[in-house]
Amino acid sequence: MRASRLIAVLACLCAVPFVSEAQRHDVRGPAPHGGYVDRSNHGSLRHEQTHVVRAPEVRHEERPNVVVTGGPSTRYVHHDVDVDVHRNHFWNDFARGRHIGSLPRGFLSFRVGGLPYFYYGGVYYQTAPDGYEEVFPPPGAVLPEPPEGAFEVIAPDGQVYYYAAGGFYQHQPNGFVLVPPPVGVVVPELPPGATEVNVAGVVAYQFNGMYYQPVFVNGVTQYETFVP
Repeated sequence: MRASRLIAVLACLCAVPFVSEAQRHDVRGPAPHGGYVDRSNHGSLRHEQTHVVRAPEVRHEERPNVVVTGGPSTRYVHHDVDVDVHRNHFWNDFARGRHIGSLPRGFLSFRVGGLPYFYYGGVYYQTAPDGYEEVFPPPGAVLPEPPEGAFEVIAPDGQVYYYAAGGFYQHQPNGFVLVPPPVGVVVPELPPGATEVNVAGVVAYQFNGMYYQPVFVNGVTQYETFVP
């Protein structure tokens, strides 16, 4: 009897999931807006932690060369770039407007345009009445290095950027500077918190003033920045 009880206890302990160091220090609660968007018509949703919410329909003049799969006349089976290895990065769970009571250990503080900001793991904060609020990446912020897990992407003009959580960084003499999003660059995943919109009858995504359209690149669905 004692042996069977011991085996049962060991089985329960083995079933407890491991918690990463980053998760133990994540002081944030759930995102203020949750809904996930089914994008199976243009690629399998591999990055489940990317929060995408719906917004009122936006219509603009139709853009040429918008690549969207799964239309009424054709249907392809695409697979999003495999980003599983990036899921555990702190910035994957960015949610604009989320309030926290205290900042994560090891945060940085600086001013951008005279306003105070706080930074940790690819996520930016400003003070709020009840603590701190997650905000969009502010262009002009300077970091000693890009956020952990940032993707290196190259714009059509050859400029190199490091992309994470909707922020684009360039290596300059004073560090890695957060710059305005470039147009025409292809990124492997949407910014967390991107909003689904309708542009000229096709699905696109909007984040902090920049639009992203799904494109098919080397067998995977990725996202190209554009301005309607």
